[in-house]
Amino acid sequence: MSNFRLRTWLVVLILMAVLPSLVVVLINHQSNQAVSLERATTQMEAVARLAAATHEQSVEGVRQILGTISSGPSVRRYDLEQLCIEFIDNVAKASPSYSIIGVLTLEGKARCMKDEQLKAIDFSDRQYFKDAIEGRQFTVGEYVFGRASGKKALTYSVPVYDYQDQLKGVAFAGLDLEKVDQRLKGLHLDPDTQIFLVSSSGLLLASTHKTLDDIGSLHDDPGLKELLSAQAKPQDRSGPIQVGESLYVIAPVDHAGMSRTFFVTRANQQAILGRGLSQLRSQLLVLMASAVLSVLLAWVIATRKISVPIQRLVQRMNLAGKGGYGSIPQTEEVVLTSLEFNLLNHHLSDMLRQLQLHQAAVASSSDGIVICDALQADMPMVYVNPAFERMTGYAASEVLGKSCRFLQSEDRDQPAVAQIRQAVAANKEVAVTLRNYRHDGSLFWNSLRIAPVRDARGLVTHYVGIQTDVTGRIQNEEELARRASHDWLTGLPNRTLLEDRISLAIERAKRENAAFTIAFIDLDNFKVFNDSIGHAAGDTLLVEVGRRLTQSVRAQDTVSRLGGDEIVVVFEGLGEPSLLREALIRLQNRLEEPVHLHGKDYVVAASIGIANFPKDGDSAQSLLQHADIAMYKAKADGRGVVRAYDPALDARSNEKLELSNALRKGLANREFELHYQPKVESGTGLLSGFEALVRWHHPVHGLIPPLQFIAHSQSRPA
Repeated sequence: MSNFRLRTWLVVLILMAVLPSLVVVLINHQSNQAVSLERATTQMEAVARLAAATHEQSVEGVRQILGTISSGPSVRRYDLEQLCIEFIDNVAKASPSYSIIGVLTLEGKARCMKDEQLKAIDFSDRQYFKDAIEGRQFTVGEYVFGRASGKKALTYSVPVYDYQDQLKGVAFAGLDLEKVDQRLKGLHLDPDTQIFLVSSSGLLLASTHKTLDDIGSLHDDPGLKELLSAQAKPQDRSGPIQVGESLYVIAPVDHAGMSRTFFVTRANQQAILGRGLSQLRSQLLVLMASAVLSVLLAWVIATRKISVPIQRLVQRMNLAGKGGYGSIPQTEEVVLTSLEFNLLNHHLSDMLRQLQLHQAAVASSSDGIVICDALQADMPMVYVNPAFERMTGYAASEVLGKSCRFLQSEDRDQPAVAQIRQAVAANKEVAVTLRNYRHDGSLFWNSLRIAPVRDARGLVTHYVGIQTDVTGRIQNEEELARRASHDWLTGLPNRTLLEDRISLAIERAKRENAAFTIAFIDLDNFKVFNDSIGHAAGDTLLVEVGRRLTQSVRAQDTVSRLGGDEIVVVFEGLGEPSLLREALIRLQNRLEEPVHLHGKDYVVAASIGIANFPKDGDSAQSLLQHADIAMYKAKADGRGVVRAYDPALDARSNEKLELSNALRKGLANREFELHYQPKVESGTGLLSGFEALVRWHHPVHGLIPPLQFIAHSQSRPA
């Protein structure tokens, strides 16, 4: 009887323990579903924001590229078209992510672009062109389908000004959307989660699930339309929304305070909640099975009381890594421990899946990612991804626990470093470009974006840094800048840099009440030399002449090649005649040393014209013009000599110039005619021939004698 009562009591206790647990499971199911939706929404927001942050870095990159283009001397000046073409071509080669990069005039016509087909296209109807002209700032344009490239692109543009700050055109670039689409499809996302990039008008720009043919078409998703409508009305903006069976999250891509593109993540709500329903069924089955089994065991092994359920619970907890609790004297303790275990297992499983998703996304990123602990002294690194190891050459084991400052080596006096300190002190985001050094000591340029991570109380606990190696882009920009100011053959300063140097010399001379001299050098008979032994040898000769002249002057002097065989030397602070004479003799002696080419020695001679500041001019243009006139005087006086500028030379130069222009017009207007004079033999009186005599009937000066124009038409200094 006592055994029956014991069994009955055990059954009652088991039922009392199971039934409340069943009620608790059912009640908590709704709460768990809400938690699952919130967790899924958080993951979707993280993915969308990470994609938006990455795209914002791309926008920053194109803004820097267009800034480099719009500030380039060959783009701002219209007399350097070939340099401008080379400049744009080099930028395009260094920027493979863009389908087109170019410059437009105020009329919307292409310039500085190799493709002749582009020059026939009128770009003035493009919205990005109109926005740049009207807004006078960096502008995000609309989606376009390239009329010449045949590619789908998202356009960006900036206005171009000349050196007088006059608007002269627009520089633009088209981000290749096919490559953006490929990067999205390369993400490893949950099969139930989709992400796509759309414009504010609803055009699909890239996605993880659509085909390339869908790019540029209006997205017909009703949830997307509702999201974009909310973005257009600030008072209606909210977090995630649910439309039908889908859950949506949007992350705007910030462009200088405005958003024209958005990343949207979409997930199937039933798929998210389905996991909770499956888990509920599993819990109910386990709970009911445990109840039935416990009842049977209570009747069969009453002496054991409730030891078997305790052992089963211990086994389950051991499998979960929790270890055994031993025997528990009260059944209520068993039930509560099982419920706690199930809830803990549920949360741990969800956290593990979320952690695995985040870890896979961070590990597969091509950008280096660093996480620093903001609560420890010196903010040591606590995580680096594989891309960081590849980029810096440091293994994770070498850097974890250290401050990021070691990447700067001794090069810490950088403006970007000060910006980072200020942002960290203010707990704000910051984006900079700075010099870092790899494990082997080699330098690389790092485009770094740092953002604080806050806990539930708003306290900054960590900082996340995303770094991109932009060394190639920086080197290309520096090389393009050097080519814009130096001669491609000799490496000497070109006319643009020469005029800047002369202008600076004029300012210094005015401050110090000093003088300086410009020497205009033209190699004698260079055309004959070039035609005789070839242009390659002529180029070698010019390089050698530039090297000799550079070695023959002082460090503060400038040697510049204007083009062809014309070279200019600026003697700073050298106005005293005796010192100038010594410097010029030194130049001539160095030039006249034989040059060995193709097994032979060649002697180089030059005609030199000089002009002095302030006596012969007060601007770079006037000094160069007067030195040039003096050089032509040196050629006229027999070549290989030095002549100083004389104002009297201007009158003769103007007369020759007017006569040259009149000769060209006279030939075009047929003002010349031939007169034939018979020749008669004196002995026989017979006609032996004719003598042809040219006559010029000038419309203003009348008949001009041949002696005044024949000699001029035949004189061309070389």
